[in-house]
Amino acid sequence: MKIPANSPSIDNKPIDSARSTSAQEQISPNPELPQTLRRLNPSPSQPSMDLRPGRAVMLTPFGPVALAELAHAEAELRRRARVATNVRDVLRICKERQHTEEDGHRIGLAAMLAELHGYAPMLEHLKLSREHEPLKGLDLSGMSFHHCEFDWNYLSKSLMQGCEFLDCTFRNSSFAHSKLRDCVFKDCQFDETMMVNTELSGVLFERCAIEASSFEDARIQNGCKFREVKLPGTHFLSAAVSDCSIEKSDLTDTVFFGTEQDFDIDDASKTTAKITKPTTATLVFPESLGVSVPRVGAKIAGIAKTLPLRIAMRAPTLDVKAVDAEVEGFLEGLSDAGGNRSQPVAQRLVIEAVENPQVLPNASRVIAKARTLVEHVNSVVLPGGEDISPKLYGHQQAPECDWKGDYRRSLMELGLVHYCFQRGVPLMAICRGFQMTSIYFGASLHQHVGEQVGVRILDEDARESETTTEQTNGIYGDTLKNIRAALYHHQAVLDDGVGIANLQTSLRRTLADPATGNNSWKVIMAFESSETRAPIIGLQFHPEFFKEATAPQDSEALDNKHFEAMANAYVQPNSNTTGFRDPRDMIASGILDHLSPGNDELWRILSDAANFHRIKAGIKPEALVSQKGKLRPHAVSR
Repeated sequence: MKIPANSPSIDNKPIDSARSTSAQEQISPNPELPQTLRRLNPSPSQPSMDLRPGRAVMLTPFGPVALAELAHAEAELRRRARVATNVRDVLRICKERQHTEEDGHRIGLAAMLAELHGYAPMLEHLKLSREHEPLKGLDLSGMSFHHCEFDWNYLSKSLMQGCEFLDCTFRNSSFAHSKLRDCVFKDCQFDETMMVNTELSGVLFERCAIEASSFEDARIQNGCKFREVKLPGTHFLSAAVSDCSIEKSDLTDTVFFGTEQDFDIDDASKTTAKITKPTTATLVFPESLGVSVPRVGAKIAGIAKTLPLRIAMRAPTLDVKAVDAEVEGFLEGLSDAGGNRSQPVAQRLVIEAVENPQVLPNASRVIAKARTLVEHVNSVVLPGGEDISPKLYGHQQAPECDWKGDYRRSLMELGLVHYCFQRGVPLMAICRGFQMTSIYFGASLHQHVGEQVGVRILDEDARESETTTEQTNGIYGDTLKNIRAALYHHQAVLDDGVGIANLQTSLRRTLADPATGNNSWKVIMAFESSETRAPIIGLQFHPEFFKEATAPQDSEALDNKHFEAMANAYVQPNSNTTGFRDPRDMIASGILDHLSPGNDELWRILSDAANFHRIKAGIKPEALVSQKGKLRPHAVSR
């Protein structure tokens, strides 16, 4: 049925067909909407409805549209207006996205939600946790996130352009190696969130609390703004900053590592820029924090009461293959290089990287970052981790050694040990950190002493073949006496009777050599620095696992045979295998509840050392010169 050109509309005003044609020419409809929706939504102006009997059409600027077609289009709009709030739906769509991508072409989540599943490009009230790996590496451009929680969730290697995050929470999350462009974060909470090697361009953080987070090696540029934010415990180590402002913000306990001069900071924010407590740097892996490392951070903050700064343990901007080839080439050439052969291999590697950066360009970059770090903190903690390359102490790899490559972490650890000892910054080294510190000073590792997993009374092991332990009253006092400690290692530093340069053994335990059955292995379990100017708390065991709230009162009555029985009786979930496989088994068994309070005392020793370093670092040389006369001792009258 043909409709007259000047038929009355719902408001009884005639529609001018000529004007309608002009409107059609001027409007650029959204190409993502199907044809019917484009016709129904050409502009903000309202279409007119012809309500005369027999006229079941809507009169639009493009002409009449049958109501049947209109009903279908409205249903389509409603379907597309749905917001995804179910985690399973989102994960299913993400997996479909992975199967759809071809030839490196990345399909955006927004398109998948809209085109294939009828969802709006928005996620609301979702709680995403560590098991939701499909979110990693997505193209999230154009997405909006409202009231979502990201717990231990990794958004690494993702592309985010024009994204919006409103009232979202990020806990132990990672944006490492992602690109964020023209994104907005409003009223968001960030706790221990890693934006390591992340590109931020035109990003706005407004009314956000960004706590204990990292912008290490981030590129923050092109009009980024931090407006009305709090940044306690957040750092900007080696960040590249340009055209970025900080406005009306609280910078208390924000650590810039020298980058503050690159920000445009308003006067109100500058007045808040102060550090209120000692700082402690510790190494983490942004995309897999593991079981031990989060507990280390908690002990630094809760027991040592210093400010924990989470640093990427593996240089995020360097290529692994290039670093490994460089270090392997240097180590292989040492046998023919001559020079000071009495100097430990690990020390020679560090010194070569410092003195000849053109020879070891990648290693020198890692060592330089370690130096910057040590120059700005009051203490360092090296946590546990994987096996160490035997080439760093001049040995070939044994079959039992699980070294799989990647020297980036080793270089960072060696650089930190080097500069901490050189500058007198307190160092706590746990398990792998203990072993790496020993290697730096010239020790070798026995590559397999059996699986040492569980809880031990270390004094009891020492007394099996000795009348006294190797304890001193140095930095530890009586803390190590009868300590019940958590063990998780299979490599060890053996006491050869010669000792390790600059280190003093504080505690040993005796192990049986499987080949002979004799108690002939004396394993060093704790050491300290023989140089009082450079405190070192070296521990082969894990003090971070002690929990005072769960410690039973009868633990002191237990002995090592009881702890061995507990380990042997534990049955791993979903299998018939007994014994402990990793720290999660120890946690599940309850054996860690029997650790002794001395474990927490070790963190308090770190606290004392860090506080003393902060006081010492705060004394300026010019102040000493000006007070020189007052510092001289008074003559004693006779």
